[in-house]
Amino acid sequence: MDVWTVDDIAELKVEQATGEILWVWTHEDHREQGHATALYRQAHADLNGQIYHAPDGHRTDDGDRFATRVGGPTLTCGCCADLDDDSYQED
Repeated sequence: MDVWTVDDIAELKVEQATGEILWVWTHEDHREQGHATALYRQAHADLNGQIYHAPDGHRTDDGDRFATRVGGPTLTCGCCADLDDDSYQED
């Protein structure tokens, strides 16, 4: 895993094998100040653009807002394409 940080203010973790963003965090006292965006831009440059947001259905609401705000490519989901509401059964 590759990690970019701003002291104890913000952190971005990326899976080396896939380039998928696994974690974005900003301390609550420093949110909406551009720290996570700056880390994304640095990671994007360091990884020659090979950095990807998690698939839409795998993100938290905050993660979705982050992906929308900074832009960039998103991985496609291959793990849950066959799931639908009809396939779920309760015991």
